[in-house]
Amino acid sequence: MLDDVLKLAKEQDAVKVTEISVQVGELTFVTAEQLGYAFEFVSKNTIAEGAKLIVEIEQAEIKCNTCGFVGEAHYHGPEIHESSVAQRIFIDCPKCGSNLTELVRGSEFFLKSVKFEK
Repeated sequence: MLDDVLKLAKEQDAVKVTEISVQVGELTFVTAEQLGYAFEFVSKNTIAEGAKLIVEIEQAEIKCNTCGFVGEAHYHGPEIHESSVAQRIFIDCPKCGSNLTELVRGSEFFLKSVKFEK
């Protein structure tokens, strides 16, 4: 994330990054606190040091291949910290109970916006 932010800052001839907004799927199992701590550490001595980090956690959404339900669902299993997390998590359909579901959202990590000083 920091590499992308610094690249954008350079393209905009920015002298300081003041705010960064990200959207994180709940199934990344990364909390806003963890991300804030990591960002504080890796941004030291860069133009992003001290920038406000806004983290929006996005609820998981599934599609049920049995009943057709599409909507928010809750995962209650163990945390999985692998890059292929979306392929390893199965969430039962809250409508019919089937485990024949597909993850629609909830495992992503998006850089939404960056504010700079020029």
